[in-house]
Amino acid sequence: MAERKEDIRIVKTRKALTDAFFDMLTEMPLDEVTVNDLCERADVRRATFYKHFKDKMDFITYLIKDIRARFDREVWQADLKTTITKEYYIQYAEAIITYLLERDAAIKNIIDSPVRSAFFDLFLHENYEDTVRRLEASEEFGVPLIAPPKIMASMIVAGIAHPIIKWFDSDERCSVDDLLKYIYRFIEKMFD
Repeated sequence: MAERKEDIRIVKTRKALTDAFFDMLTEMPLDEVTVNDLCERADVRRATFYKHFKDKMDFITYLIKDIRARFDREVWQADLKTTITKEYYIQYAEAIITYLLERDAAIKNIIDSPVRSAFFDLFLHENYEDTVRRLEASEEFGVPLIAPPKIMASMIVAGIAHPIIKWFDSDERCSVDDLLKYIYRFIEKMFD
């Protein structure tokens, strides 16, 4: 079955909103970004925004899923039924750190926002749900896991995503290489 292409207008609208959102985050905390201002900056009508998204958090959920899908296209070299390996998680950790570093000012404004908890809870939840799906697929493929997929997904998200968030939140950061080294060690233990 051929993959259906998304309408080019939808692609352009979502890209304009995404670009405008990250531009705005370099200038202000997340809680100050309004749908009105986002639509104005993206040159997208409010009605069009609400045709695609219920509210700002629904847009942010889409954004997190879209970023995750982009990483998968770059990191995940085969379909979902292929076994998950420690190499996948190492490459994923590298991809997410690189992506966030390229948006350091925006991430800082998310961290400085009073609604940061909601954003990071959503980020962690979406990563957890995707990781559960991947682990269940790997288990069906015959990959032995050290724990049931939901428990292992919790450990993986806690061991990879949470330290990255804390690293960005810290004024006294270790080097990126050291952060990755610590994450690599964790991943090695999870898949030994």
